[in-house]
Amino acid sequence: MPTAWTVLLPLPVGPLDWVAPPGALEPPVGSVAAVPWQRGVRLGLITHVHEVPVDRTLQLNEAVALAEGIPPLPEPTVAWLLDEAWRTAAPAGTLLAALHHPAFGADWHHHIERLDGQPLSATAPSGQSQTTPDPDDEAPLHELREQGLLRETFTLKRPQTTVLTASTDRDPPDVRRTPGQYQAWQALTSAGTVASAAELARLAGVTAGTVRSLIQGGYAHYETTTSKSVPPQPVGPMPPQGQAAEPPPAWISGGTPEQAIKRLLPTLQADLADGHSVLIIAPERHTMDAAADLLEQHLPTLRQMPQATPVERIDWQHAVATQPCCVVTGFGGLIAPIKQPARLVILDAENETHKQRSGPRTWTPQAARSWADAHHVPLHLTDVEVGPETLALALENPPGTTQQGVRLTRPTVRWVISDLSGARAWPLGADLVRVIRQTVERERQALIIAPRRGYAAAYECESCRTAIACPNCDLTLRYHARERRLKCHQCGHHEAPPATCPQCGSDALDATRAAGVEWVARVVRDVAPGAVTYRYDTDVKDDLTALYDGHPGVVVGTTAALRLAPLPVLSLIAVTQIDGMLHVDDFRAEMRALRTLAVLETLAGDRRPLGVIQTFTPELPLLTALTDRDGDAMTTLRAAIESRRQRFGYPPYGILSRVQASAKREADAWSALTDLAAQLKTAGANDDEVLGPAPMPVARLRGRYHAHLLIRASEAARARELLSMVPATAPGGVRMRVDVDARDIGEVLD
Repeated sequence: MPTAWTVLLPLPVGPLDWVAPPGALEPPVGSVAAVPWQRGVRLGLITHVHEVPVDRTLQLNEAVALAEGIPPLPEPTVAWLLDEAWRTAAPAGTLLAALHHPAFGADWHHHIERLDGQPLSATAPSGQSQTTPDPDDEAPLHELREQGLLRETFTLKRPQTTVLTASTDRDPPDVRRTPGQYQAWQALTSAGTVASAAELARLAGVTAGTVRSLIQGGYAHYETTTSKSVPPQPVGPMPPQGQAAEPPPAWISGGTPEQAIKRLLPTLQADLADGHSVLIIAPERHTMDAAADLLEQHLPTLRQMPQATPVERIDWQHAVATQPCCVVTGFGGLIAPIKQPARLVILDAENETHKQRSGPRTWTPQAARSWADAHHVPLHLTDVEVGPETLALALENPPGTTQQGVRLTRPTVRWVISDLSGARAWPLGADLVRVIRQTVERERQALIIAPRRGYAAAYECESCRTAIACPNCDLTLRYHARERRLKCHQCGHHEAPPATCPQCGSDALDATRAAGVEWVARVVRDVAPGAVTYRYDTDVKDDLTALYDGHPGVVVGTTAALRLAPLPVLSLIAVTQIDGMLHVDDFRAEMRALRTLAVLETLAGDRRPLGVIQTFTPELPLLTALTDRDGDAMTTLRAAIESRRQRFGYPPYGILSRVQASAKREADAWSALTDLAAQLKTAGANDDEVLGPAPMPVARLRGRYHAHLLIRASEAARARELLSMVPATAPGGVRMRVDVDARDIGEVLD
């Protein structure tokens, strides 16, 4: 029977069938193939190879060819990809695109030859092949392809370089008549090739004119070469064979990232000694580099360079597929072609950067759980503060493969809660001002976290209290004093501050009390005139070299500063206002705030700094737990958080998905969600499973109105059943978006 290839394209579609080309060998699942698509050709991933009845072949197009030089993905990885797409209620091609397989971004030589001996075009000689066809010829090529008159191949286009080399068909220049040219010729012959004439002149110690004369005389010439495939080699020593290690913990909480990796190190050494690889996923570049730097001291390690070209990433995949090592990468590493994985490790498992903001909006730890199950390996999760969801994911490992988990000792910070409810000073209260002055006087370092970038959250009229609003969003414009601009941090709109109030005409306009980084830094300089201040946020990242050399100073930043390495003489950590983290409509708020403070603790290294948290609500359980020296209050807090989630069916005791509707008219968005809720309940959903519709924290963003509803299910199959009823669009130009792994209840889904 004829053979068909099921191919998944990196498009919002599912796998589709094509008939195998005549004479093609059966490819392994996970190979990359070229198939006809919309009168052109696209590359996709083979997810299945199967036989089809002869009459079925009449309904299918014929695949073009296999793409050469791409290591196939292991079958468990392909099975995981399809299963993960099902779980996230997204087309499998959307997930494939989000994983950024390097083959789909690379340049390819498309070789075409007619089998009947006729020319491909009027300008091509009869029987001659053509490489990379002109797009204008795609229509006739499409017709020839359907008639089976073409032979086509796809080979990877590698970078080409032009080099200067010595000519082999000439005798060397006369040393007595042209000693300079002879000297340059000797240097070139010894080097083999050089990048340019200027480089040869420097190498030989002659003038550029001498090298030009050498080339003009035919003693040297330029030639173009294609770079060869050189897979990168893992960095680090190979552990001796015969090592044994006790089962590692399924989760590691507390301590520092370095301590967590060292806790896993004996197990990783035993894995590689047995010929297996370990996949390690990091949420951000700095985390990836820090982990790889540490592992390279002990084990063969391959890190994926985020700025690598598609060809370099393909070479990296070849290295991953052929040798045991620690593979340190990001989310896209879940399609690394590891043949014999021993385990999967997720670093900083609670880091919100693990959330994919587009495509299927996957939450990496959840996707990793499925990947580990597909490959029958254990999953390990690490973070400074591990929450209930992370614990649940880690504890789903097969029995006997891991220990339950460990809590490492956290760095010690002497937390002090500063009550702002009766304070006169702003944005720094009297307590914080006092310790900042002491820090500066003692020539130490301080790190102060502000809740937002810019100067203030709003710019308003002091007479009528009208705040200058964004024309596209239901938000006030943020004031940036350094640029003297009002900016919307959502849609990007910006404008100069008005001279008068648009509502009452008053000229008494100023920044309001919601202070940002610029405002806090200005106050620090005012209250401690000798302070050397630095700013660190997504707008401005000052050079902190002097601080890492041990000099005193004060860093004022947003949570972007959490990515910094520990400061050497840090004696003060401060949060100017924690209430914004806690007073949000999200059941994860306490755990996020707790993790933020835990990460801040790690920035002190081995020191024991003072920590000051300013708040208007000092009685909150989280703040009480931080100052409890015995740790009983923190244990009680964690138990209360887990009990609350269990009571309301929040993750990990249920699956909470979100459906968002957006439209140009608010009524259309609400109508679409109301109809969807009615449809779900008609299909059998109960009131506990469909929550809403409800307004979003910000109703209008980027000129569109938004509303949402939540779908709460007890298991993945039920969630998928309900989400399958959500349409992509609704009447009135309404866009419907689904987020299975909802992390931020108020986030706008683009």
